[in-house]
Amino acid sequence: MKSGDHFRKESSSKNLMRQRNLLKKVCFVLFAACFIIYGCELEKKKFFTVTFNSNGGTEIPVQTVIDGDKVTMPDPPELRRYTFASWYKEAELISEWDFDTDTVIADITLHAKWNSNSTRNEFTVTFNSSGGSEISPITVQSGGKITKPENPIRNGYTFDAWYRNVSLTNVWNFDTNVVTANITLYAKWISIDITNEFTVTFNSNGGSEISPKIVKSGEKITKPEDPKRSGYSFDAWYKNSALTNIWNFNTDVVTANMMLYAKWIKIDDKLTLILKNVVDDMFATSNEGTAHGTNSEWAGRPSFGLHTDKPYGYDNWTEVLTWGQVYASNHNKECKPRPGDPSNIKNCLHHELCSPDKNFPNVRVHIKDLELYIYKKDNTWERLDYTDLVDKSHPGQYGHSYVEDYSGDVNRPADIRFEPEGGISVQAGSGWNFHFWGKGIKLDSEKLGVKGIFVVCKTRLVGVVGNQDPKYLLNVGADHWRSDGYKDWGGVSNISVALGRFKYVTTEWQYVTMHGFTTKAAAQAAIIDNPSFSKVLLNGGIICE
Repeated sequence: MKSGDHFRKESSSKNLMRQRNLLKKVCFVLFAACFIIYGCELEKKKFFTVTFNSNGGTEIPVQTVIDGDKVTMPDPPELRRYTFASWYKEAELISEWDFDTDTVIADITLHAKWNSNSTRNEFTVTFNSSGGSEISPITVQSGGKITKPENPIRNGYTFDAWYRNVSLTNVWNFDTNVVTANITLYAKWISIDITNEFTVTFNSNGGSEISPKIVKSGEKITKPEDPKRSGYSFDAWYKNSALTNIWNFNTDVVTANMMLYAKWIKIDDKLTLILKNVVDDMFATSNEGTAHGTNSEWAGRPSFGLHTDKPYGYDNWTEVLTWGQVYASNHNKECKPRPGDPSNIKNCLHHELCSPDKNFPNVRVHIKDLELYIYKKDNTWERLDYTDLVDKSHPGQYGHSYVEDYSGDVNRPADIRFEPEGGISVQAGSGWNFHFWGKGIKLDSEKLGVKGIFVVCKTRLVGVVGNQDPKYLLNVGADHWRSDGYKDWGGVSNISVALGRFKYVTTEWQYVTMHGFTTKAAAQAAIIDNPSFSKVLLNGGIICE
């Protein structure tokens, strides 16, 4: 190779290296310029914080959003006994946030709205047996009653009762007391003196004779057969002649010679007529009036549910919830046609002038004493649930206003007024009803398989002046619920037992009823021909006013 050629090749190689180094520097400068420009643009944009207030639900992470951008919709939070509805712009839950169109222009907080599946909490009742055998704790829903446990056992003692306090001065009444917090009940014991025996005498107050019993001190009395008396139904044995203090054969013990007194309830023709109406109402071909705003079958006549003829506990349906409905009728006298359409009565029926709440703002429906009775396997009746519908700390505890056809389950707080005579008063109309319910009862092992139920509610109109004639309707019913609780509608967790007949509400107190017997023969046997039914109703004051 010539020396000139070598020099030229070496010079060319160095030039190529210089070009490559220059290209790298140019690329680096361009990259740095782009980064600086992007950083400057990024600094110009504002960032805002979106916070999610889940209102008691599970926590939702904060989002950082560029000014003018949309919020990424998070996974819905969860809250026991509630269903998540949506996110709202303000704490008052007025304006819903639209994730498709709304943009962020400042730091914001979105607030969760919940639809309640159940209005109740659960509490634990603990039993301190004070030296006796152990009693397991019970979980009870707020406002519910406790199912009385088996009495504990303690050698040398007889169990007396459960008390609310350690000093044993405030006895717990399992028939009336309800649970509103975690509590402990304390056992009271009576020392047994086995050396003494006492005589228990029965004063049947005009009924058939009952023989005396000899009982050891501290022991219970075996309940005798009920005495008989023509024209009367036997109620119970009482400790005093004034018949105010009932003897409880399951818990009371004998500590001295004593006399028990029979209480009787007179049965007359009026009672028979009332019981016949209770039976016949469920087999009527139509309601007394038609509920406004719904085309459902139950708006026109009473009906029975899918499981009415099944024993309670069937397929794990072990809870019963009573309920009632207040509706405006389709036949209010003050109803007027819409302007320009005087002949179209159908339009009239959907106009606000058809609503008694608009025509008669002073008139309200007074409701009280929603009760549930069960027909037990031994062919006797027992009152199982009572709700006076009053909870002043939570006015909506037992009722809400719903759109008349329950479309979308849309509801709102009702205008509830507490009445001095007990219970509440409400209005309905303008597209809304009032739906109320009881506490709900879980049937224990002794009550599963009961033969039927009876629901009753007391109602009247208040505030009526002169010849005003508002047309309100009320009916009652009940639902089965599965043992896993109050979760949703539509046959998954609940299903109807029966829907009672809609009755017109008047200015006089009346009782609106529902029973679950699908044949007249079964209803006749359980209600009209069964003295136990009339006895529990008379004791409750249901058919004597």
